[in-house]
Amino acid sequence: MEDPARPLRIVYAGSLWYFDLRPFAEGLRLARDRGVPWRFEYFGDDGPAVVHAFEAAGVAGQLDLRGRVGPDEVIDALSLADLLLLFTMPSKASTFGFKFAEVISRGLPVLLVGPDDPAVRVAAGKLVELHPCPDAASVAAAVARVACERPILPKPNPEAAAWTWPALARRLVEAMKEAANRRGET
Repeated sequence: MEDPARPLRIVYAGSLWYFDLRPFAEGLRLARDRGVPWRFEYFGDDGPAVVHAFEAAGVAGQLDLRGRVGPDEVIDALSLADLLLLFTMPSKASTFGFKFAEVISRGLPVLLVGPDDPAVRVAAGKLVELHPCPDAASVAAAVARVACERPILPKPNPEAAAWTWPALARRLVEAMKEAANRRGET
């Protein structure tokens, strides 16, 4: 049985140096101030930047730095979560890539932190419970909402399996074979 007093586990694995972490950290402070228990576990090389943002928001005590994990360990790290993150950047539309695939494949609720990115919302579709969070107040509201829904169990959609690294690699290899075969036919 899930302990309802256990802090909500928010996990991110990967680089964060190019994102503005202030609204996220401030949103977590607002959630904490509203009585929502949480911990943020960061797996990556950008610990100093994360610590700086969390110290500025007054929530560094709820941060766990885990260090970088390799591609084969990312899914295990993300599987520790109750809530996952995707960040968007104001300067460009999403490039998706492996981070999107890793997060979507888990079937867990996801905070979409940063400017709205309709492409991410459309691509995520019904695969995950996506919470757009363009500012600190929306981060706090989403964290509180997810915390109230515990115990959180992954809700894998059969389509989510198509976003795991092995599945993406198989699709890429098949597409390359198909392209090579078509090229040989001309």
